[in-house]
Amino acid sequence: MKLVALDAEEHARFRVRPLPAEIPHFVEIMTGEFAAAAAVCPIFLTKNAETGAFYAGALFGFKPGENLVAGAGDGP
Repeated sequence: MKLVALDAEEHARFRVRPLPAEIPHFVEIMTGEFAAAAAVCPIFLTKNAETGAFYAGALFGFKPGENLVAGAGDGP
């Protein structure tokens, strides 16, 4: 992957999507994210109800909208 500086004309159509109204409390993570996620929250394996495939996820809270680890990696 090649990194390039942003150019106003070339990147004018890019926009940041608004955050979802409800913060997810469990998100899928990839193997490269395990160390960073494990430092601030529990990692679980779960099964996708539609496909039957298992995947790893990080638990941020116990219910939708709850984030118990917000700012945990910010330091003092």
